Amino acid sequence: MRHVDAELINAIKSAGCFDLSLGLESGSQRILDSIHKGFKIEQAIKAVKTIKDNSDISVSGLFILGLPGETHQDIMATIKFACSLPIDFAQFSIFTPYPGSPLFDKLVANGELDTGIRPNGRVDTSVWTRYAQYIMFKDVDPIWTPEGMTPSQLRSYQKRAMRSFYLRPRQILRQVKRLRYDNFWKVLRIIRRGFY
Repeated sequence: MRHVDAELINAIKSAGCFDLSLGLESGSQRILDSIHKGFKIEQAIKAVKTIKDNSDISVSGLFILGLPGETHQDIMATIKFACSLPIDFAQFSIFTPYPGSPLFDKLVANGELDTGIRPNGRVDTSVWTRYAQYIMFKDVDPIWTPEGMTPSQLRSYQKRAMRSFYLRPRQILRQVKRLRYDNFWKVLRIIRRGFY
């Protein structure tokens, strides 16, 4: 985010770039700092504005709901942040602590996450089956939820985020203007994920 400027955008557009996905993650600076994103919310806002002011590149914002330490207020701030940006698409994923990641290791060390490895050395495959089902977008509970939040609440926030972002009149108009055959199917997939 810190390095996005008109020169960079013109260069990537000249190289044929037509779509950028930005890992914006959260609308809470406290959460961004806790996951070491390395940018300020103001820098993200400026980066998106720079892209939109200097090109017709489509911008997708990628957000994560349910990060460690996140509160209900943080999630609402993320939804509000996403809706305030002039981005074309938004993806709201539920945090999944993957093995090998620093957050996975931290949650295991704190006793907040079951690795599936039992004292006898055997692996409880039901723990890992949940990861596989989650990857395939099955209707399963999140692998982990922040303290004070239930899996059901987290899924509800995800649906609320999708509805809040995609059902705004400005967003609907933006998508209708951009609608081409290939975008039509992308929009339908996004809407289906958010409402079912």
